Amino acid sequence: MTGFYRSKYTPAATPAAASTLASDASHYMLSTFFEPGYARMALPCFDEPNLKSTFDLAIEIPEDQVALSNMPVKKITPVVDKQNRVLVTFERSPIMSTYLLAWAVGDFEYAEALTDRLYSGRPLPVRVYTTRGLKHQTQWALQHATKFIDYFSEIFGVDYPLPKSDILAVHEFSSGAMENWGLVTYRVSAILFDEQTSEERFRDRIAYVVAHELAHQWFGNLVTMDWWDDLWLNEGFATWAGWLAVAHVHPDWEFWTRFVNEGMQSAFEADSIRASHPILVQVGNDSAVSQLFDLINYRKGASIIRMLASHIGLNTFLDGISLYLRRHAYGNAVTDNLWDALSEVSKVEVRDFVEPWIQNMGFPVASIEENENQITVRQARFLSTGDVTLEDDTTVWWLPLSLEDVSDKRNTSSITLTQKQHTFNVNKEFYIINTNAIGFYKVHYPPERLSIIASQLDRLSTEDKIYIISSAADMAFAGFSNTATFLDLLKAFANETHYRVIKQALDSIHVVRSIFYYDHAIKKGLDKYILRLIDKNLTLCGWDTRPGEDYNTTLTRSQLLLAAGISGHPR
Repeated sequence: MTGFYRSKYTPAATPAAASTLASDASHYMLSTFFEPGYARMALPCFDEPNLKSTFDLAIEIPEDQVALSNMPVKKITPVVDKQNRVLVTFERSPIMSTYLLAWAVGDFEYAEALTDRLYSGRPLPVRVYTTRGLKHQTQWALQHATKFIDYFSEIFGVDYPLPKSDILAVHEFSSGAMENWGLVTYRVSAILFDEQTSEERFRDRIAYVVAHELAHQWFGNLVTMDWWDDLWLNEGFATWAGWLAVAHVHPDWEFWTRFVNEGMQSAFEADSIRASHPILVQVGNDSAVSQLFDLINYRKGASIIRMLASHIGLNTFLDGISLYLRRHAYGNAVTDNLWDALSEVSKVEVRDFVEPWIQNMGFPVASIEENENQITVRQARFLSTGDVTLEDDTTVWWLPLSLEDVSDKRNTSSITLTQKQHTFNVNKEFYIINTNAIGFYKVHYPPERLSIIASQLDRLSTEDKIYIISSAADMAFAGFSNTATFLDLLKAFANETHYRVIKQALDSIHVVRSIFYYDHAIKKGLDKYILRLIDKNLTLCGWDTRPGEDYNTTLTRSQLLLAAGISGHPR
């Protein structure tokens, strides 16, 4: 489903367009998908991201069809000597990469909303197009699209640059979405929400995907990576900005907590194998580009951005981003251009401490050794197999330790580890490393320290709890510690009620359980342990949905019932 192709669908309403291509009860729509190098399948072109051009597009279609493209329609004229045919001519596009060119033809209808913010003196029209009969499912995406465009324009210091923003639901769409400039295309399930029949869990997914693709209108479209080596400038930033925007619009969703639980954890899993790859990878030809659209560029990239933004301060970071976007608008950029802008604004040489994260694969584990009122922190590459060799462990990462202790409940983001090991003073009554899971690394505490942390859970944020559970599980899995240490830690969370913490605990213990799947005695013991662990929460949530219950209770119950079923609950 690349190039210019047709999608088959069953109409949700009687098509108004008599000329819609039909096969039995099915109809067709036409659309494009050009990333990374498929524009050449539809038109002759130099199909590389740094060879930008303006585009004058005209499409001849049946008069009862709708044609869409990146820019607004300039005029529609009848085609001479062709009955019921019209030529739809679009305004000239700004200079842009070929992979962002797009058009679509079909029996479309739309819903429209206007932004609150003014663009060139007037609100921006935002439309969500669907095939006929699905327009009523566009409101959730539409109300978020207008908010996200205004939010990004404000925080990036660069207004949305096109005269319109269209969204199109595409049937038979292989990707989740594609950020074509001014005409973003989405899989139907990633953009439409029926208030009567859709599951609640799709609300946040749709909101995030809309935010991610609209962030691309700046990161990727306005400023495009020079070559696919720097794909993370597109995808890492769109991922991070997507989480940022949803967290802004829906603070009650605790979206950054979800990022620690899902986004970071999936990046850790992908990057903890020996066969991982750096964020920056030299790609010689288009055939290898598609392999880079993975968790490393998306979620590890977003994790590094989050870590950097926290270190230099979000406002300073956004000022640097604004400078980067303005300096390279309508052009191309490489990672060094980003470092230059951030360094200029922050007055800190950013590349010195961030480049190891971008240029090397993997991430470290910070192992803690305690002495009197000091701790020695040692960093080494982490592999889930636990068999790191000297050849694997050549990188010295910059680690923002975010050391928090009981002496003043401080988050000392200025304390960093820039060598293989260093000793720090600390109040041993209570301390944790990597507060709120800002840094992209794991921490290996001594068993005695985990016990102290477990006895003072009220000192921890939700992100801290998720992170400490996942780190302890990874240490057990990789052989840094034993399974008993991890299970002892989890006992302290038996009264935990936050869905994300419960999910992390159960996800982690199921990984441990899978290791002993064929050892029936140990597996049986773990099943009993899990049932004891979830018993109180299962009683609180109940086995059945209750009228008016909140969404998190529903999610928590689903996790608990799944664990109960897997572990052989007698009910």
